[in-house]
Amino acid sequence: MSFLVPKSLIRIKQIIAVTGLFLIFFVVAHLAGNLTFFAGADVFNGYAKKLQNMRPFLNFFEFVLFLIFIFHMYLTVFLIIRKRKVRPVKYSVQKSSAQRSFSSRLMTLTGPIIFIYIVLHLLDYTFSSHEGQATVVNGKSLGLYGLVFNSFSSLRHSLWYIFSMVAVGLHLDHGFQSFFQTFGIYSSKYGGFLKKFSRIFSICITLSYVTIPIYAYFLNHYGNDQVIKVGVLDESKL
Repeated sequence: MSFLVPKSLIRIKQIIAVTGLFLIFFVVAHLAGNLTFFAGADVFNGYAKKLQNMRPFLNFFEFVLFLIFIFHMYLTVFLIIRKRKVRPVKYSVQKSSAQRSFSSRLMTLTGPIIFIYIVLHLLDYTFSSHEGQATVVNGKSLGLYGLVFNSFSSLRHSLWYIFSMVAVGLHLDHGFQSFFQTFGIYSSKYGGFLKKFSRIFSICITLSYVTIPIYAYFLNHYGNDQVIKVGVLDESKL
């Protein structure tokens, strides 16, 4: 894959920024679909059914998204290694920890965490059966909705999801700012606004994602009898 990598570090940063922006769009779109979980089994499973009906176009989109993700990750690792080779000895004057944002200092950690989360997330929901005992809630099979609902009955699973979404939020916070910096938009005039916007944006995305496991966990443990009332799966509506 090295033949696809530009020689210019600036160009590499720009490609990382653009591919990262595409991934941010996906995170937002994916969140919109996930939030239908609050509308109940009918709406959530109906949304999933409509996505399935979009195949093979969806297959093509997923393949392109996969390539973008792999290329983004590959270039990021390549850039880190290249920088270390070019500058094996640290400069005597560097940005202090106070000058670097918290999310920036954690980028090398949040990236691998997100990668591990994606693999486990696909195994849990995409490549697993949406039928059977794992989907049953109060004696009724609720398909993918039931699978998600039951998976978040586990405190460990819910905490891992929340932890991963915090990593996504931190990654978004720095990544969004880096996009504008890379293309010279992050000036003294707009820098303050863009920093606040990226911070608020990443917090909103994170909180929106984590409400799902929190909602499912507490409903499962303290209001399980109410889940059917939230939305009963009606196959005739799918």
